[in-house]
Amino acid sequence: MEDLKSIRSNVRFLLTKFPELRSPFKRKQAHFRYWQEFNGAGKFGITEKEYCQATNAETISREIRKIQELYPELRPLKEQELKKYQMANEYQSAYSKK
Repeated sequence: MEDLKSIRSNVRFLLTKFPELRSPFKRKQAHFRYWQEFNGAGKFGITEKEYCQATNAETISREIRKIQELYPELRPLKEQELKKYQMANEYQSAYSKK
């Protein structure tokens, strides 16, 4: 099992190497890329055994948020942030009581 220090270092590497993974909309892709880069998952999928042995997805997500808190340059791009707020407004409009 990896320790949090190495997971945090790996996450920082991923966010630097793959800027598109900084977006909260790409969290599942970030998990999968982490498993590919650091847990030996295959390019075309992950077996049940690999998934059970892989770093926990919630741990990866938590570390992404922590890294983005510590290193503002690794936060989502402005366009991604704007999209997040636009989607929230659309959701609120669609599901609010009229």
